[in-house]
Amino acid sequence: MRPGSSGAGPSPRLILLLLVLLAFGLRLYHLDYQSLWRDEMDAILFARQELGQLLALFVKPGHNGPLYYLILHGWVRLAGDSEFSVRFPSLVCGVLGVPLVYLVGRLWLGSTASLTAATLATTSPYLVWYGQEGKMYTLVLLLSLLSTYVYLMALERNRPV
Repeated sequence: MRPGSSGAGPSPRLILLLLVLLAFGLRLYHLDYQSLWRDEMDAILFARQELGQLLALFVKPGHNGPLYYLILHGWVRLAGDSEFSVRFPSLVCGVLGVPLVYLVGRLWLGSTASLTAATLATTSPYLVWYGQEGKMYTLVLLLSLLSTYVYLMALERNRPV
């Protein structure tokens, strides 16, 4: 046992690491099981546009997800447009959301509650579903959690992060 450790069980870091690995496995399982559906095909069509056309979407009203299409633009050129490769960025965003849920929860509620929240984010059927879909939903979740975390850190330090 390390000096200063209570021996009361696994550390929150180890639990969080295991949750991230579980989140990855749950989202990876059958990632390419179903063929691409209409909205995912639309995402590919947007991602295949020229870079200038994609950047113009950022100022056009009624277009949701231009940042996702910009990311997918580069990813599809690198990895192709199979079911697996188109859905993989959503998987990554969904997995990265788990430690961010923990960090935001820890700032608000402490370690135990934040581990519970991270466990729920890891195993939530909806979050697993959206983590396997070639759309912008998990990117929105990830960026929302990240901005919330940065905001809370700025409040805690009483200065911009």
